[in-house]
Amino acid sequence: MNEPKNPERRGFVKALGVAAGGALVPSSTRDDTAGVRMRSLVSRAAPVMCPGGYDVLSARLIELHGFEAMVVGGSACSASMYGIPDYGLVSITELIELAARIAGAVEIPVLADADDGGGSPLNVYRAMQGFERAGIAAVMIEDHVQVKHVGGEGELVPTHVMADKVKAAVDARQGDTIVLARADSVSVGESVEAAIERGVAYAEAGADMLFFAGMALEDCPRAADAAQKPLMTTVRDTPLDVLERQKITLAVYAAHALQLALGAADRGLAELKRNARIDSFRDRAIDGETYSKLLRSDEERTRAREYHLT
Repeated sequence: MNEPKNPERRGFVKALGVAAGGALVPSSTRDDTAGVRMRSLVSRAAPVMCPGGYDVLSARLIELHGFEAMVVGGSACSASMYGIPDYGLVSITELIELAARIAGAVEIPVLADADDGGGSPLNVYRAMQGFERAGIAAVMIEDHVQVKHVGGEGELVPTHVMADKVKAAVDARQGDTIVLARADSVSVGESVEAAIERGVAYAEAGADMLFFAGMALEDCPRAADAAQKPLMTTVRDTPLDVLERQKITLAVYAAHALQLALGAADRGLAELKRNARIDSFRDRAIDGETYSKLLRSDEERTRAREYHLT
């Protein structure tokens, strides 16, 4: 079940630490929150596969195929909601809105991308409250300066500014939501050592997990050992056993579902325009039973009968 919209206040969470082997220690005894369930997943030895969803139906399809967690990213939000690139153009409110819609539609825990957290540490504090009310299991905050990814390598905020953002996120939460800090040093052209230095600072500020964007897999064990935190990375086709050897805990497949869906639609529509028909359409399209499951049509019909509508 998803977290309640107004969870009972349980005080600020402290001393979240790492157990032996890098497993996260739950900060409360409750076992029914999205954060607790995500912590349990990432405490296992094998990396957790975490595909990206871009709307409610794609999220439910991820769940239907048996994945135990999913992510909704800033890129997915920009693309699916507005058809614009991931340049930090969507607001933190829009990111929370899409994440909330998805988290409310699935049972599996959701990792939400918060971009830069909305601005200052005060913005991050408020954003974290919004994500937590939405039942999000983990929130990722990056150290990019907004606007990101535009015109070259990009720019990072000073380390101490990002550390304050992490601390604000930790202070704001009242439950078990994971704070995941993204260090982009390597992706903007700085050294692995610079990235690790940032990661250690973010860990000391209270981050539960780290993502060293752009870092080669072979450098990840050194980063994990230095920060003593579990690591997330984005994956295209690296085998899980390789990720496990490189101390990756959370394997994110951010754009796979969106790109697969657009690729299939692109080919089908081109064929329709060319031939005025699509060969083997029924075999290539999602079947009616699965589509009905994604819409939860049976549940709505049952509810309708309860209110004498059928």
